[in-house]
Amino acid sequence: MNWQILGKYMVTAGTIIIFIGVLMLLADRFFLARLPGDIAFQKDALKFTIPFATITLVGIGITLIVNFFSK
Repeated sequence: MNWQILGKYMVTAGTIIIFIGVLMLLADRFFLARLPGDIAFQKDALKFTIPFATITLVGIGITLIVNFFSK
């Protein structure tokens, strides 16, 4: 097992996870939390959201990125 290659993969995976985490923290301030097609219920202190449009948009984005880098 080549430890240098494994280390590079782990650093890359960690960078991607950090990037996705930052996007998730900032998503509420921008458009990702309020897209048309997202369903939100609010009653008193309880807020429940079903992000159909957001999940679709993120899925399409991930598919495009994976297809771009796999070729």
